[in-house]
Amino acid sequence: MAKRKAEYRVKIEHDEYPDLSWLEQWNTPEKYSMCPAMNEDGSLMSFEDFMQGPGNKNNHVSLCMLIEQQCNACGSWLVVESLGGIDLLAHSDFWQTGTFTAEEAISLKGYLGECAAEMLSEAGAMFPALRKHLNALKKRNTANG
Repeated sequence: MAKRKAEYRVKIEHDEYPDLSWLEQWNTPEKYSMCPAMNEDGSLMSFEDFMQGPGNKNNHVSLCMLIEQQCNACGSWLVVESLGGIDLLAHSDFWQTGTFTAEEAISLKGYLGECAAEMLSEAGAMFPALRKHLNALKKRNTANG
């Protein structure tokens, strides 16, 4: 009997225990002035704009990602990798929840697609689209120093 190729899927769910306490390092004008945020055009963001936007905990979404592998013997799904505390801006970053095939997960835009690719690789999954995606990430990261 031929051994079946391992099947993987990716689940993205809301993190039940989000920790956004790191935002407290900028919760006063004095603290914020030591390391201000930048607007998309490269200008400095005012403290007031920061507190209404990325500095406001209510503008964040925390997610967790699970990599599951299907058992060849019984067909059940087992968690083989997990990552919690994925923090994204609710209104400006691309994010979504759900269950995705490995191929769908690496096609997700932005940070979630990058996380999925790296976690699938760590779990031992390897297929042509993942190899191509990881090579592109490596080139980009090398070019950015």
